[in-house]
Amino acid sequence: MKNYVFNNFEKEKLGIWNMTIGSLLKHQRIAMGLTQKEFSNGIISAAHYSKIENNKHEISATDLFLLLKQNQIDLIDFYNDLYFSNDKVDIINKSILISQAFYKKDKEKVRLLNNLIQNSSVSEEEKLRASLMQAILDGTLADMSNKMKKRIKKSLFEHDYWFQNERYLKLLSNSLIVFDNIEIQYYFNQIYEAYYNEIDIQPYGLLKIIAAISINCLHITYVRHDNIIEKKVVELLDKFPQVPDFFVYQTIKNYYVKLFDGKKEDAETIKQFMKQNGLNGYVENLA
Repeated sequence: MKNYVFNNFEKEKLGIWNMTIGSLLKHQRIAMGLTQKEFSNGIISAAHYSKIENNKHEISATDLFLLLKQNQIDLIDFYNDLYFSNDKVDIINKSILISQAFYKKDKEKVRLLNNLIQNSSVSEEEKLRASLMQAILDGTLADMSNKMKKRIKKSLFEHDYWFQNERYLKLLSNSLIVFDNIEIQYYFNQIYEAYYNEIDIQPYGLLKIIAAISINCLHITYVRHDNIIEKKVVELLDKFPQVPDFFVYQTIKNYYVKLFDGKKEDAETIKQFMKQNGLNGYVENLA
């Protein structure tokens, strides 16, 4: 299904000039003839999406990107329907662009966008995430200053229910390497206790963040020769829905289980399977 591009007359008639992201999403959805549930399916709950359309909740850059991609809405067309003088729109745009540049390993673009983000009015968590992305690509994450590590930990854990907030979970996923194994165990246990019995009612967007944290935990603790949380990580991932969205995470989980069990030939077989199926980007980051 092709996204609907509004012409100038329609923008004037519908009041799209300088409108909010939620309002524009609503107009796009209606123009495509979809219900809120159909439009947001698998990304966020219909109830949460409804609040975004009604400007009662904000939407994260990741969720917005996934919504546009799922509904085949061109990112450039979408932003052309918004005034970029709107600071919130500009912030979300930078957050999406730096995420795209990070996964493409475009160091120069990440550095440029990180500099812009550090000098903007985004939250402390977004600034830290951008700094972490640059540090990861530059290979300097392990050399991060104690001051920066303290900023990360303070930002994450000054909130009692940090594990219920997607921003903090994303920050944890990107920064796990700065924690020692005991800290990783402590924080992962909080995620485990919060979600183990409620995995099936969580939106896929949130589950993907939790899956990424789980895989990062397996990777880091394996590299450090410590299986301190392997059992709980595997138990949590085994509770995930058996759908294609989580195929890569489950495959990587199986890879690390084989490594922890000392079955390196089996692990290599899984790695080759991933290479043969176009997952080279993931393979490059495996232990």
